Amino acid sequence: MVFLKTYWTETAFIYGFIIVYRWLNAFAKIGVYAIAMQCCSKLISASQFTFYMTIGALGSMVGATLIGSIKENASWELTFFSFVGMLLFALLVLRLLNIDRQVAQMAELDEEEAESQALVLS
Repeated sequence: MVFLKTYWTETAFIYGFIIVYRWLNAFAKIGVYAIAMQCCSKLISASQFTFYMTIGALGSMVGATLIGSIKENASWELTFFSFVGMLLFALLVLRLLNIDRQVAQMAELDEEEAESQALVLS
């Protein structure tokens, strides 16, 4: 969006950008939730999904609040670049997480829970 400033006066461009952004944002959130649910115990995945949806909604509200505050003190270009910076920081944090280890630990916990449930039932 920053690099296409000359098109900002075009209504069709702005509407198209908003529509594409909202679609990509929805699919990105679904992907993040699916990955996050894979990292938790199957016994609590529904609660975990609800928690992630809540955090996602709160994140959208915080982002909307931040964009207003940043825009008051900076240009649109700097505002967009600051959000790109926040996204890059989030990407860095995701890369630092050891998701494979987390998934393995959750699988072990699920197996232990299944064994203990089998002992209780027998």
